[in-house]
Amino acid sequence: MNQPAKKNIATSFNPVVEAEILASLSGRLAHDCNNAMAGILAVGEDFQFHLEDGVPFPEGLKLLRENVMRTKALIQRIVELPDKSSPKKHHNLNDVATEAAELARKFSPRTLQVETSITLESLPVYVDAAALRWLLIELAWTATTACSQSGKLCFTTSRQLESTRPGVCLKLTATGETIPPGKSFGPKFRHVEPFVENHGAIFSIEKPGASFRLWLPESNFTESEDI
Repeated sequence: MNQPAKKNIATSFNPVVEAEILASLSGRLAHDCNNAMAGILAVGEDFQFHLEDGVPFPEGLKLLRENVMRTKALIQRIVELPDKSSPKKHHNLNDVATEAAELARKFSPRTLQVETSITLESLPVYVDAAALRWLLIELAWTATTACSQSGKLCFTTSRQLESTRPGVCLKLTATGETIPPGKSFGPKFRHVEPFVENHGAIFSIEKPGASFRLWLPESNFTESEDI
């Protein structure tokens, strides 16, 4: 990415960019869905061709079931992706981070590596998953835009105390060439402030454009899930 483009990052994540990302993600997910359907079709045609030969069914049926479930999940993701909010429910932050990393891989340059460093312990949170998803998409897009296309973007989860309050933490860190010192970078994130206010979260920028930290209260499962 050229330097003039980097200078405008502060105001570049807008509804137009969101629409472009949504279109890109929907296209990629639809492509994945098509691949899953192709697998189902191929196995079905193979069964039909070999049916008289008495080919055993268990492995093929297992593959069919896996592809059907994968297709169902992909269709559900496509349907839910445009949603900017959803009822608060209990989630494992590790699952949300993993999904966000998968989405980031679909709109990031192919030369940029998207990695995860997920803690083995469960990190329960009581959140609006749709709002958190878009917050992470915004941060990931900002980080990948600010850094070179040959760098890395890592999603890291952990359990952390914040002023003796038990909580969980998600960090997005991009490595590679970032915005040169002295260049302006002061984005007003569209999704951060509403999410922080609605969830008692703490957000910080540890490195302009390249490293973000989101702390959330750890759920004790006493919250009432929205109906």
